[in-house]
Amino acid sequence: MFALIFRIDANPAKRLVAMRYLLVADNGRYREFILQEAIATRDEQLISELTVTAADQLAPREAISALERLSLVTKRPQTMAFMRLSLRDSKVIFDAYEQKLADGTRPDFRAELITAAGFRNGADGLKLAQLAFDHDPDPEVRTRAMFAIAGNADSKTGEKTLMAALDDATFSADPSRLGSIVCALQNLASAGDYNAVDRIGKRLLKRTGLLPGDRRRLELILRRVLPSDASFPPGMGRAKKKGP
Repeated sequence: MFALIFRIDANPAKRLVAMRYLLVADNGRYREFILQEAIATRDEQLISELTVTAADQLAPREAISALERLSLVTKRPQTMAFMRLSLRDSKVIFDAYEQKLADGTRPDFRAELITAAGFRNGADGLKLAQLAFDHDPDPEVRTRAMFAIAGNADSKTGEKTLMAALDDATFSADPSRLGSIVCALQNLASAGDYNAVDRIGKRLLKRTGLLPGDRRRLELILRRVLPSDASFPPGMGRAKKKGP
């Protein structure tokens, strides 16, 4: 088979096409061989291409297994592959997350699963994101869940989640997590609930741990979305319009 020859070709494009083909060819005859080779080489581009191929073309449970293995050896997020698989079969995403949460393993994998479910699977995906935010011990997984909820749930649920993040000292004591709350607030602002944005924004502005760049971003969000008659904390008035 030419694909077996081309997988070691000096031309990277030919090699990539051959590896993608062999991953799904002949009812999985070469799959394990290709996965092992990709894992051994730790070629970031190859792994990214194979994760998408797996998500699109393998049976869902075979695909999630491949994604789990390949994502372990790459520093690049494979979010697109997880989202594509989630559109094909949300249950395999949900089951994988619940199993890894029960096992207490692979927080990086859990984070990708929550992003895929929360942004692609409607009410069921948001339910899983809420489960992750409430019970997952890993702060990055909880951050992904927070983004999904703030960006896709109703504004009342979004506000409740961001307020809970601010109330949780183990989460919000980290300046980088406070910055994540600011970013999530931008998602909530898109829903147009100005009162919720105001309440959360004012609490964030009081946090001394908020980094300067995140503070500026927060002030910009508040200036852009709040009504002209909204009250601002001292020193943070609405930007004046230039010209007559």
